[in-house]
Amino acid sequence: MPNQKQAKPTIHDVAKAANVSIATVSNVLTGKRQVQSPSGRRVLAIAEELGYRRPSARKLRRAIRLVIVRVHGLVIMDTPFFSELIAGIEQECQRNQYELLITYLNLYEGGDPQARIDSIVRDDSMALLLLGTEMNERTFDPFQRANVPVVMLDSLFHHHEVNTVVMNNFEAGYIATKHLLDHGHSRIGLIISSIGFNNMRDRELGYQAALAERDIAPSDIDRFPVEPTMDGAARDMQALLEARQGGLPTAFFATNDIMAVGASRAMKTLGMRLPQDASVIGMDDVPVCQVVNPTLSTISVPKGTIGAAAVRRLIQMIEEPDQACFKTQVGVELVARESVLSRRDV
Repeated sequence: MPNQKQAKPTIHDVAKAANVSIATVSNVLTGKRQVQSPSGRRVLAIAEELGYRRPSARKLRRAIRLVIVRVHGLVIMDTPFFSELIAGIEQECQRNQYELLITYLNLYEGGDPQARIDSIVRDDSMALLLLGTEMNERTFDPFQRANVPVVMLDSLFHHHEVNTVVMNNFEAGYIATKHLLDHGHSRIGLIISSIGFNNMRDRELGYQAALAERDIAPSDIDRFPVEPTMDGAARDMQALLEARQGGLPTAFFATNDIMAVGASRAMKTLGMRLPQDASVIGMDDVPVCQVVNPTLSTISVPKGTIGAAAVRRLIQMIEEPDQACFKTQVGVELVARESVLSRRDV
């Protein structure tokens, strides 16, 4: 039986076999340092044994492939947030005279998604920009085999050596919760996606940190998991509120504006007055925040800036390979509107 064609070894394979970081392997293979050290000699030996060949940056096209990875399709949708993010990517590519190719990878559809992933990873003609909002460690792993520069956008993998550009989700959760605390609310509910992903995790950690500063322990009964769509959030929030026995928080941090608007609709359906009975703050500052009643306080995210920064980082990796891994978190800021009422005014 003929041997099956094996995938080309990558720098990730060498690092794993040598039990060192990707940066160490890169520095050894380019002769920057550690070549004559025991670990350097081991890296060189393992690279030769595996048949690793460092790709030449010269063969890369002046092009970037944006891969929009949709694991379930409940977060990445045709919304102002992602429209502004992609617009920032397009404009920065045009400014730097890079062609932009957009590939939609819907992992929840039928067919053979692994074959599509393999096709993307095998294409070593252009760098990869992954829109990884819905991705987790398992769905990211196949892309580590790429032999071209890769930047992860809108998802922070703390324990993976992947260049990243993302909003500071921890800071966002902290600022939003602190704003409610500063307005006299001591019992603050968390409206969070029932489908877990990295941005939600980090926003919740920021929420918990702000509470901890006031010696307030987060309570499971004040955690409201809802589907991260407007209709789904309204449906799930109404069911959760109808099932409640006992009091409710006086304020809520919703971990994105879509869920904030949906949850607020459920509260109004059940006769609650906003913000008198419940203050609400969201996250993202999408246009709907300014047309709902009351207008929604939120955390503003520089969406176009984040997209442009990801392109700049990827171009830097193309033109100056073998740099250290950078995880860039872009700052956010509070936008105060009418949906938060001071408890001192009640």
